[in-house]
Amino acid sequence: FSKGDRSVLPLSPVNRRTGKSPSKHTDSGISGENIIYAFSEASGWNSYMEDRVLISCPFIEKFAWSMFGILDGHGGSFCSNYLSKNLAEIFGEIVDAKISNGEINSNATPQQLRELLEEGCDAAEEKLRLHERMSVYLEKDKIDPMKVIYAENGQPKKVLEKEMLDASGTTLSICIVTNKCYAICNIGDSRAVVAKFDWQKDIVYSKWASIDHKGDTAEEKERVEKAGGTIDNGGVKFEGFAHRLGMTRTLGDFAFKQNHLLPRYEQLVVPKPDVTVFDKNLDDQFVVIASDGVYDLMTSSEVVTFFSERLTLPTDCMTEEENSSDSTRSSGSSNRDARTQERAASACDELLEECLRRGSADNMSVVVVIFGDTTSSTARSGKGFSEDGDEAALVSKQLFEGKH
Repeated sequence: FSKGDRSVLPLSPVNRRTGKSPSKHTDSGISGENIIYAFSEASGWNSYMEDRVLISCPFIEKFAWSMFGILDGHGGSFCSNYLSKNLAEIFGEIVDAKISNGEINSNATPQQLRELLEEGCDAAEEKLRLHERMSVYLEKDKIDPMKVIYAENGQPKKVLEKEMLDASGTTLSICIVTNKCYAICNIGDSRAVVAKFDWQKDIVYSKWASIDHKGDTAEEKERVEKAGGTIDNGGVKFEGFAHRLGMTRTLGDFAFKQNHLLPRYEQLVVPKPDVTVFDKNLDDQFVVIASDGVYDLMTSSEVVTFFSERLTLPTDCMTEEENSSDSTRSSGSSNRDARTQERAASACDELLEECLRRGSADNMSVVVVIFGDTTSSTARSGKGFSEDGDEAALVSKQLFEGKH
Protein backbone atom coordinates (compact mmCIF):
# COMPACT_ATOMS: atom_id res chain seq x y z
CA PHE A 1 0.00 0.00 0.00
CA SER A 2 1.00 3.61 -0.40
CA LYS A 3 -0.53 6.74 1.03
CA GLY A 4 -3.49 7.86 -1.00
CA ASP A 5 -4.29 4.31 -2.15
CA ARG A 6 -8.11 4.35 -2.31
CA SER A 7 -8.31 0.56 -2.25
CA VAL A 8 -8.17 0.62 1.55
CA LEU A 9 -11.41 2.60 1.72
CA PRO A 10 -14.95 1.23 1.37
CA LEU A 11 -15.95 0.35 -2.16
CA SER A 12 -19.53 -0.72 -1.47
CA PRO A 13 -22.39 1.55 -2.60
CA VAL A 14 -23.50 4.17 -0.09
CA ASN A 15 -26.94 2.59 0.27
CA ARG A 16 -25.26 -0.55 1.57
CA ARG A 17 -23.79 1.45 4.47
CA THR A 18 -26.67 3.61 5.63
CA GLY A 19 -30.33 3.35 6.50
CA LYS A 20 -33.26 4.57 8.55
CA SER A 21 -35.00 2.81 11.40
CA PRO A 22 -38.73 2.03 11.29
CA SER A 23 -41.14 4.66 12.58
CA LYS A 24 -43.14 3.69 15.63
CA HIS A 25 -45.29 5.69 18.04
CA THR A 26 -46.22 4.62 21.55
CA ASP A 27 -49.59 5.09 23.21
CA SER A 28 -48.19 8.11 25.05
CA GLY A 29 -47.65 9.91 21.76
CA ILE A 30 -43.88 10.01 22.16
CA SER A 31 -42.10 9.11 18.97
CA GLY A 32 -40.48 5.73 19.21
CA GLU A 33 -37.21 4.77 17.62
CA ASN A 34 -36.85 6.65 14.35
CA ILE A 35 -33.25 7.39 13.51
CA ILE A 36 -30.80 7.54 10.63
CA TYR A 37 -27.53 5.65 10.75
CA ALA A 38 -24.46 5.15 8.61
CA PHE A 39 -21.16 3.35 8.94
CA SER A 40 -17.83 2.90 7.24
CA GLU A 41 -14.94 0.51 7.70
CA ALA A 42 -11.46 0.13 6.26
CA SER A 43 -8.50 -2.15 6.87
CA GLY A 44 -6.13 0.82 6.75
CA TRP A 45 -2.61 -0.06 5.67
CA ASN A 46 -3.18 -3.73 6.55
CA SER A 47 -3.91 -6.85 4.53
CA TYR A 48 -6.31 -8.11 7.24
CA MET A 49 -9.51 -6.75 8.78
CA GLU A 50 -10.45 -7.72 12.34
CA ASP A 51 -12.95 -4.92 13.03
CA ARG A 52 -16.63 -5.69 12.58
CA VAL A 53 -19.66 -3.39 12.44
CA LEU A 54 -22.93 -4.45 14.06
CA ILE A 55 -26.22 -3.04 12.76
CA SER A 56 -29.53 -4.63 13.77
CA CYS A 57 -32.36 -2.26 13.04
CA PRO A 58 -34.61 -3.33 14.61
CA PHE A 59 -33.33 -6.20 16.73
CA ILE A 60 -36.55 -6.30 18.78
CA GLU A 61 -39.15 -5.86 16.06
CA LYS A 62 -42.24 -5.68 18.28
CA PHE A 63 -40.64 -2.79 20.20
CA ALA A 64 -38.77 -1.22 17.25
CA TRP A 65 -35.58 -1.27 19.32
CA SER A 66 -32.29 -1.16 17.42
CA MET A 67 -28.67 -2.03 18.10
CA PHE A 68 -25.56 -0.39 16.65
CA GLY A 69 -21.99 -1.20 17.50
CA ILE A 70 -18.32 -1.76 16.80
CA LEU A 71 -16.32 -4.88 17.63
CA ASP A 72 -12.56 -4.48 17.34
CA GLY A 73 -11.04 -7.94 17.12
CA HIS A 74 -7.46 -8.86 17.94
CA GLY A 75 -5.45 -12.06 17.73
CA GLY A 76 -7.73 -13.03 14.86
CA SER A 77 -11.24 -12.10 13.77
CA PHE A 78 -13.22 -15.05 15.09
CA CYS A 79 -14.67 -13.35 18.19
CA SER A 80 -15.53 -10.07 16.50
CA ASN A 81 -16.99 -11.86 13.49
CA TYR A 82 -19.02 -14.31 15.58
CA LEU A 83 -20.54 -11.61 17.79
CA SER A 84 -21.28 -9.27 14.90
CA LYS A 85 -23.48 -12.03 13.50
CA ASN A 86 -24.95 -13.37 16.75
CA LEU A 87 -25.02 -10.66 19.41
CA ALA A 88 -28.40 -9.23 18.40
CA GLU A 89 -29.92 -12.71 18.57
CA ILE A 90 -28.31 -13.34 21.97
CA PHE A 91 -29.82 -10.13 23.33
CA GLY A 92 -33.12 -10.84 21.59
CA GLU A 93 -33.47 -14.17 23.36
CA ILE A 94 -32.95 -12.48 26.72
CA VAL A 95 -35.55 -9.80 25.91
CA ASP A 96 -38.05 -12.44 24.74
CA ALA A 97 -37.61 -14.31 28.03
CA LYS A 98 -38.12 -11.11 30.01
CA ILE A 99 -41.25 -10.29 28.00
CA SER A 100 -42.67 -13.74 28.71
CA ASN A 101 -41.97 -13.29 32.42
CA GLY A 102 -43.50 -9.81 32.46
CA GLU A 103 -40.15 -8.27 33.40
CA ILE A 104 -39.87 -5.76 30.56
CA ASN A 105 -41.93 -3.87 27.99
CA SER A 106 -41.31 -1.36 25.20
CA ASN A 107 -40.85 1.46 27.71
CA ALA A 108 -38.02 -0.22 29.59
CA THR A 109 -36.60 1.70 32.54
CA PRO A 110 -32.91 2.66 32.70
CA GLN A 111 -32.33 -0.03 35.32
CA GLN A 112 -33.96 -2.67 33.12
CA LEU A 113 -31.73 -1.65 30.22
CA ARG A 114 -28.62 -1.83 32.42
CA GLU A 115 -29.56 -5.33 33.52
CA LEU A 116 -30.28 -6.36 29.94
CA LEU A 117 -26.88 -5.18 28.71
CA GLU A 118 -25.02 -6.79 31.60
CA GLU A 119 -26.83 -10.10 31.11
CA GLY A 120 -26.31 -9.92 27.35
CA CYS A 121 -22.56 -9.41 27.70
CA ASP A 122 -22.30 -12.31 30.14
CA ALA A 123 -24.27 -14.50 27.73
CA ALA A 124 -22.03 -13.46 24.83
CA GLU A 125 -18.90 -14.32 26.81
CA GLU A 126 -20.33 -17.72 27.69
CA LYS A 127 -21.25 -18.41 24.05
CA LEU A 128 -17.64 -17.74 23.08
CA ARG A 129 -16.23 -19.78 25.95
CA LEU A 130 -18.25 -22.84 25.01
CA HIS A 131 -17.79 -22.53 21.26
CA GLU A 132 -15.94 -25.44 19.69
CA ARG A 133 -13.64 -23.02 17.86
CA MET A 134 -12.39 -21.63 21.16
CA SER A 135 -11.63 -24.94 22.81
CA VAL A 136 -11.90 -28.72 22.71
CA TYR A 137 -13.19 -30.89 25.51
CA LEU A 138 -10.64 -33.09 27.24
CA GLU A 139 -11.07 -36.05 29.53
CA LYS A 140 -12.25 -34.92 32.94
CA ASP A 141 -9.22 -36.32 34.75
CA LYS A 142 -6.68 -34.70 32.40
CA ILE A 143 -4.99 -31.61 33.80
CA ASP A 144 -4.12 -28.83 31.36
CA PRO A 145 -2.82 -25.31 32.08
CA MET A 146 -5.15 -23.77 29.50
CA LYS A 147 -8.40 -24.84 31.13
CA VAL A 148 -11.10 -22.27 31.83
CA ILE A 149 -12.73 -22.54 35.24
CA TYR A 150 -14.46 -19.67 37.04
CA ALA A 151 -14.85 -19.72 40.82
CA GLU A 152 -18.16 -19.64 42.65
CA ASN A 153 -18.11 -18.46 46.27
CA GLY A 154 -14.35 -18.88 46.37
CA GLN A 155 -14.45 -22.51 45.22
CA PRO A 156 -13.57 -23.75 41.74
CA LYS A 157 -16.62 -24.27 39.54
CA LYS A 158 -16.75 -27.83 38.23
CA VAL A 159 -16.75 -27.88 34.44
CA LEU A 160 -15.11 -29.99 31.77
CA GLU A 161 -11.43 -29.27 31.27
CA LYS A 162 -10.72 -27.43 28.02
CA GLU A 163 -7.71 -26.72 25.86
CA MET A 164 -7.53 -23.45 23.98
CA LEU A 165 -7.56 -23.47 20.19
CA ASP A 166 -8.47 -19.89 19.26
CA ALA A 167 -6.82 -17.15 21.30
CA SER A 168 -8.68 -14.21 19.75
CA GLY A 169 -10.75 -11.61 21.54
CA THR A 170 -12.70 -8.45 20.84
CA THR A 171 -13.78 -5.14 22.26
CA LEU A 172 -17.46 -4.26 22.28
CA SER A 173 -19.10 -0.85 22.10
CA ILE A 174 -22.82 -0.84 21.36
CA CYS A 175 -25.77 1.54 21.54
CA ILE A 176 -29.28 0.20 22.03
CA VAL A 177 -32.03 2.68 21.16
CA THR A 178 -35.47 2.17 22.70
CA ASN A 179 -38.65 4.25 22.73
CA LYS A 180 -37.59 6.62 25.49
CA CYS A 181 -33.90 5.92 26.13
CA TYR A 182 -30.66 4.97 24.52
CA ALA A 183 -28.14 2.84 26.37
CA ILE A 184 -24.42 2.57 25.67
CA CYS A 185 -22.39 -0.44 26.69
CA ASN A 186 -18.60 -0.56 26.47
CA ILE A 187 -15.97 -3.26 26.97
CA GLY A 188 -12.40 -2.45 25.92
CA ASP A 189 -11.03 0.55 24.06
CA SER A 190 -13.55 1.11 21.30
CA ARG A 191 -15.40 4.29 22.21
CA ALA A 192 -18.87 5.80 22.01
CA VAL A 193 -19.32 9.58 22.08
CA VAL A 194 -22.61 11.41 22.63
CA ALA A 195 -23.13 14.72 20.82
CA LYS A 196 -25.54 17.30 22.24
CA PHE A 197 -26.74 20.71 21.13
CA ASP A 198 -25.99 23.69 23.38
CA TRP A 199 -28.87 26.11 22.86
CA GLN A 200 -27.13 29.02 24.55
CA LYS A 201 -23.78 28.69 22.77
CA ASP A 202 -25.37 27.55 19.50
CA ILE A 203 -22.93 24.65 19.04
CA VAL A 204 -22.89 20.87 18.90
CA TYR A 205 -20.46 19.47 21.45
CA SER A 206 -19.20 16.24 22.96
CA LYS A 207 -21.34 15.75 26.05
CA TRP A 208 -20.13 12.31 27.14
CA ALA A 209 -17.69 9.59 26.08
CA SER A 210 -17.22 6.03 27.27
CA ILE A 211 -14.06 5.23 29.22
CA ASP A 212 -11.36 3.18 27.49
CA HIS A 213 -10.49 0.12 29.54
CA LYS A 214 -6.72 0.22 29.87
CA GLY A 215 -4.31 -0.28 32.73
CA ASP A 216 -3.76 3.44 33.28
CA THR A 217 -6.75 3.71 35.62
CA ALA A 218 -6.43 2.81 39.30
CA GLU A 219 -9.37 0.38 39.25
CA GLU A 220 -8.06 -1.63 36.30
CA LYS A 221 -4.44 -1.63 37.54
CA GLU A 222 -5.44 -2.84 41.00
CA ARG A 223 -7.48 -5.74 39.62
CA VAL A 224 -4.77 -6.85 37.18
CA GLU A 225 -2.05 -6.83 39.81
CA LYS A 226 -4.25 -8.59 42.35
CA ALA A 227 -4.81 -11.35 39.77
CA GLY A 228 -1.06 -11.78 39.34
CA GLY A 229 -0.45 -9.70 36.24
CA THR A 230 1.42 -6.52 35.42
CA ILE A 231 0.61 -3.40 33.43
CA ASP A 232 2.82 -2.80 30.41
CA ASN A 233 2.21 0.43 28.50
CA GLY A 234 -1.47 0.35 29.43
CA GLY A 235 -1.85 -3.32 28.52
CA VAL A 236 -1.79 -6.60 30.45
CA LYS A 237 1.00 -9.17 30.78
CA PHE A 238 1.52 -12.13 33.07
CA GLU A 239 4.46 -14.40 33.80
CA GLY A 240 4.85 -17.37 31.50
CA PHE A 241 2.83 -15.88 28.66
CA ALA A 242 4.67 -14.01 25.93
CA HIS A 243 1.77 -12.00 24.57
CA ARG A 244 0.64 -8.61 25.83
CA LEU A 245 -3.01 -7.58 25.60
CA GLY A 246 -3.53 -3.88 24.95
CA MET A 247 -6.66 -3.50 27.08
CA THR A 248 -7.97 -4.76 30.41
CA ARG A 249 -11.54 -5.71 29.46
CA THR A 250 -12.58 -7.82 26.48
CA LEU A 251 -14.81 -10.62 25.30
CA GLY A 252 -12.84 -13.76 24.52
CA ASP A 253 -9.08 -13.71 25.23
CA PHE A 254 -9.50 -16.70 27.53
CA ALA A 255 -5.76 -17.18 27.94
CA PHE A 256 -5.95 -14.15 30.24
CA LYS A 257 -8.87 -15.60 32.23
CA GLN A 258 -7.34 -18.75 33.70
CA ASN A 259 -7.13 -18.24 37.47
CA HIS A 260 -9.16 -21.09 38.93
CA LEU A 261 -9.70 -19.37 42.26
CA LEU A 262 -10.99 -16.07 40.92
CA PRO A 263 -14.51 -15.29 39.68
CA ARG A 264 -15.11 -13.93 36.21
CA TYR A 265 -14.90 -10.24 37.08
CA GLU A 266 -11.64 -10.58 39.05
CA GLN A 267 -9.51 -12.18 36.34
CA LEU A 268 -6.57 -10.43 34.67
CA VAL A 269 -8.89 -9.43 31.86
CA VAL A 270 -12.64 -9.28 32.39
CA PRO A 271 -15.77 -9.08 30.23
CA LYS A 272 -17.42 -6.57 32.57
CA PRO A 273 -19.29 -3.82 30.69
CA ASP A 274 -19.69 -0.18 31.60
CA VAL A 275 -23.34 0.73 30.92
CA THR A 276 -24.75 4.26 30.74
CA VAL A 277 -28.39 5.05 29.94
CA PHE A 278 -29.62 8.38 28.58
CA ASP A 279 -33.17 9.70 28.37
CA LYS A 280 -34.00 11.03 24.90
CA ASN A 281 -34.49 14.79 24.79
CA LEU A 282 -34.36 17.81 22.52
CA ASP A 283 -30.60 18.23 22.94
CA ASP A 284 -29.74 14.86 21.39
CA GLN A 285 -27.85 15.12 18.11
CA PHE A 286 -25.99 11.88 17.40
CA VAL A 287 -23.81 9.11 18.80
CA VAL A 288 -20.52 8.13 17.17
CA ILE A 289 -19.07 4.69 17.90
CA ALA A 290 -15.61 3.92 16.54
CA SER A 291 -12.65 1.62 17.08
CA ASP A 292 -9.34 2.79 18.51
CA GLY A 293 -8.00 3.06 14.97
CA VAL A 294 -10.00 6.30 14.91
CA TYR A 295 -9.67 7.53 18.50
CA ASP A 296 -5.91 6.98 18.58
CA LEU A 297 -5.73 9.76 15.98
CA MET A 298 -8.66 12.01 16.92
CA THR A 299 -10.12 13.17 20.22
CA SER A 300 -13.79 12.70 21.07
CA SER A 301 -14.42 16.43 20.58
CA GLU A 302 -12.69 16.40 17.20
CA VAL A 303 -14.88 13.53 16.03
CA VAL A 304 -18.07 15.30 17.12
CA THR A 305 -17.03 18.52 15.37
CA PHE A 306 -16.09 16.56 12.26
CA PHE A 307 -19.56 15.02 11.97
CA SER A 308 -21.43 18.17 12.99
CA GLU A 309 -19.83 20.14 10.18
CA ARG A 310 -20.76 17.52 7.60
CA LEU A 311 -24.27 16.59 8.67
CA THR A 312 -25.80 20.07 8.58
CA LEU A 313 -27.54 20.77 5.28
CA PRO A 314 -27.48 24.50 4.41
CA THR A 315 -30.81 26.11 3.54
CA ASP A 316 -29.68 27.10 0.05
CA CYS A 317 -28.99 23.43 -0.74
CA MET A 318 -32.59 22.34 -0.02
CA THR A 319 -35.06 21.59 -2.75
CA GLU A 320 -38.43 23.36 -3.00
CA GLU A 321 -40.14 20.29 -1.53
CA GLU A 322 -37.71 20.20 1.39
CA ASN A 323 -38.37 23.87 2.16
CA SER A 324 -42.14 23.52 1.91
CA SER A 325 -44.62 22.38 4.52
CA ASP A 326 -48.15 21.06 4.95
CA SER A 327 -49.19 19.11 1.82
CA THR A 328 -45.64 18.44 0.64
CA ARG A 329 -44.03 18.03 4.05
CA SER A 330 -44.01 14.23 3.87
CA SER A 331 -42.32 14.19 0.48
CA GLY A 332 -39.84 16.85 1.52
CA SER A 333 -39.04 14.95 4.71
CA SER A 334 -38.34 11.78 2.74
CA ASN A 335 -35.97 13.70 0.48
CA ARG A 336 -34.18 15.21 3.47
CA ASP A 337 -33.87 11.82 5.14
CA ALA A 338 -32.36 10.35 1.99
CA ARG A 339 -29.90 13.20 1.70
CA THR A 340 -29.04 12.88 5.39
CA GLN A 341 -28.22 9.23 4.86
CA GLU A 342 -25.93 10.11 1.97
CA ARG A 343 -24.20 12.84 3.96
CA ALA A 344 -23.82 10.59 6.98
CA ALA A 345 -22.23 7.81 4.93
CA SER A 346 -19.91 10.30 3.24
CA ALA A 347 -18.95 11.76 6.62
CA CYS A 348 -18.03 8.28 7.86
CA ASP A 349 -15.83 7.72 4.80
CA GLU A 350 -14.20 11.12 5.18
CA LEU A 351 -13.45 10.43 8.85
CA LEU A 352 -11.49 7.32 7.93
CA GLU A 353 -9.69 9.22 5.17
CA GLU A 354 -8.69 11.84 7.73
CA CYS A 355 -7.34 9.18 10.09
CA LEU A 356 -5.34 7.66 7.25
CA ARG A 357 -3.98 11.11 6.44
CA ARG A 358 -2.90 11.47 10.07
CA GLY A 359 -1.03 8.19 9.89
CA SER A 360 -3.36 5.51 11.24
CA ALA A 361 -1.86 2.03 10.84
CA ASP A 362 -4.80 0.17 12.35
CA ASN A 363 -8.11 -1.21 11.16
CA MET A 364 -10.78 1.48 11.43
CA SER A 365 -14.56 1.34 11.80
CA VAL A 366 -17.16 3.98 12.63
CA VAL A 367 -20.95 4.09 13.10
CA VAL A 368 -22.97 7.30 13.48
CA VAL A 369 -26.52 7.16 14.87
CA ILE A 370 -28.50 10.35 14.19
CA PHE A 371 -31.55 11.05 16.32
CA GLY A 372 -34.79 12.69 15.19
CA ASP A 373 -38.12 12.00 13.51
CA THR A 374 -38.88 11.75 9.81
CA THR A 375 -39.67 15.47 9.56
CA SER A 376 -36.52 16.70 11.25
CA SER A 377 -33.42 18.02 9.57
CA THR A 378 -29.90 16.78 9.17
CA ALA A 379 -28.97 19.06 12.04
CA ARG A 380 -30.90 16.79 14.41
CA SER A 381 -31.59 17.54 18.05
CA GLY A 382 -33.75 14.57 19.03
CA LYS A 383 -36.89 16.57 18.15
CA GLY A 384 -39.07 13.54 17.62
CA PHE A 385 -38.81 12.64 21.27
CA SER A 386 -40.70 15.63 22.63
CA GLU A 387 -44.21 14.95 23.87
CA ASP A 388 -45.21 18.20 22.15
CA GLY A 389 -44.99 17.14 18.51
CA ASP A 390 -45.81 20.60 17.09
CA GLU A 391 -43.08 22.28 19.11
CA ALA A 392 -40.62 19.58 18.11
CA ALA A 393 -41.42 20.02 14.43
CA LEU A 394 -41.01 23.79 14.72
CA VAL A 395 -37.65 23.53 16.47
CA SER A 396 -36.31 21.02 13.96
CA LYS A 397 -37.53 23.15 11.03
CA GLN A 398 -35.71 26.18 12.47
CA LEU A 399 -32.52 24.20 12.90
CA PHE A 400 -32.81 22.75 9.43
CA GLU A 401 -33.17 26.20 7.89
CA GLY A 402 -30.22 27.58 9.80
CA LYS A 403 -32.39 29.72 12.11
CA HIS A 404 -30.94 28.34 15.34
